[in-house]
Amino acid sequence: MIFGWKPGGKPPQKKEEVDLNKRRMLFGVVDKLRGTESDPMAAVAQAAPVLAEANAAFAAGDWAGATEKYKEFLAQESANAEARQRLGECLYRQGRFIQAKVEFERLMQKNHKDNNALLFLGLVLARMEFMFMGAVLCNLFFYRLKVI
Repeated sequence: MIFGWKPGGKPPQKKEEVDLNKRRMLFGVVDKLRGTESDPMAAVAQAAPVLAEANAAFAAGDWAGATEKYKEFLAQESANAEARQRLGECLYRQGRFIQAKVEFERLMQKNHKDNNALLFLGLVLARMEFMFMGAVLCNLFFYRLKVI
């Protein structure tokens, strides 16, 4: 056996990401029984009002206000792809293309089939004067939708 892998057997698989909220729920009971209970992690219920404010600002076209609220929300619930998408859109609409590019790239890393992130990444690159790369990504977006 070499590094947990036997010749002829299946190679070890890549570890999956663990949802920390679920992990805390499982190990919270054990910690409570041991008497080593830690502070609770941010719950969706605590972050919901911030998300509601961010969505209201987004709907009203207050991009700067929505940006701050989405950042505040993502500090608590970083895995929320929809909030990250809207944060990227707010940054794009404010002309903050480098920051928007980072957010859309994060979305694409987590889900490479995310068409909205792909489209906005193409638009951001086009605005940053990487026209060819932007055009390729936008064409890929329409190809995925079977429009072309």
